Formats: sequence, structure tokens, C-alpha cells
Amino acid sequence: MKIFCTIPALAMLALASCQQPAPPPAPNPPAMVPTPKEADASQPVMSGNTPAAADVAALAALRAAFDPQRDPASDLATAETEARRGDLRIVLEVGQSSCDAAHKLADVFNDNSDLRRYRDHHFVWLRVNASAENPNAEFLRNYALSGACPQLAVLDAQGRLLSTQAAEALRKDGAWSVKAVKDWLERNSGVAK
Repeated sequence: MKIFCTIPALAMLALASCQQPAPPPAPNPPAMVPTPKEADASQPVMSGNTPAAADVAALAALRAAFDPQRDPASDLATAETEARRGDLRIVLEVGQSSCDAAHKLADVFNDNSDLRRYRDHHFVWLRVNASAENPNAEFLRNYALSGACPQLAVLDAQGRLLSTQAAEALRKDGAWSVKAVKDWLERNSGVAK
């Protein structure tokens, strides 16, 4: 009987000696670095440094709504900073949330990763609202744009107008032509062939 009582006691003693020591306490979390108030145009663009990041940035930019509450002049200042960082050009896409052709243009880029990557490698894409609620007429006059949906304008990194494009020239039988859009992007990228 004594043997049976000592076996469980010995087993408990053996198990107790096998326990691992408690892990050390976690170090203090790293201090947060404050975000600068103004972007540094001499730094490279981070949003397009990898194909995956370029795809994410492209989807986010193209899915952004034509928002009547946004200030296109402020958005353009941000686009100019990004364009200077990455030595890119700027495309203004003028439209409104009810413009089916503008949504279909977004689909052209969403469905064609090579075209999307080319666009993101050479351009900062900026949607500008031109609805009855907020036509942004004063802003659009600076770029010889009427607010027709959609219209495209290419600017340099300083916001100077280089060219404009009516949507119909990039469409065939009412649908966007991937080839015409690609050719237009290549002509306006500033890259010598």
C-alpha cells in the first residue's frame, strides 16, 4: 500500500521539476515617431515601390468616389508633391459619381494589371468631381476642362497643363479600348521611346 502512495507523489515531484521558467516580461513598445506635417518631395514615393503596393494604390485611387465635398486644389497640391517625389505626371479625371463611362474606365484598369502598373509607374491619378452639386468650374477652367464626363488632362509635376483628352477618342463602339488607353498613357508619360 505504501508503494502505491509514493508513486503518485514521485510522479508529481518529477512533473514539477520539468516545468519551464516563466517567460521574461515583454519589452516596452517602441516610441511612436511623429508624422511630419508636410511631405518631403525629395523622398521617393512609397506607394508604388513594389508591384503589390502599386496594385493596392491603384485600386484605392480608382475606387475613390468623385466627391463633391473634396477640394480639387488641395488634392492637386498633394498630387504635385507625389509627382515630384516619383518623377511622375498627373492625370486629372473629371467626372461624377453618376458617370457610367468613368466607372467603366476604372474597370479597364482593374481588369488589366499591366495597364494599371504602367499607369501607376508614370502617373498620379486624381479624380475631380464635376457634378451639379459642385461643378468645380473655377478649378476646371484653369485646365481648359468643361466638366464633360469623363475628361482627362495630363499635367506635369508642377501642375502645368500638358494635354487634354476627350473620352470618346479612347472608346470604340461605346466601350473603352484598352489599346487606345495604353497608347494614350504611353504618349503622355514623358518617356521617350
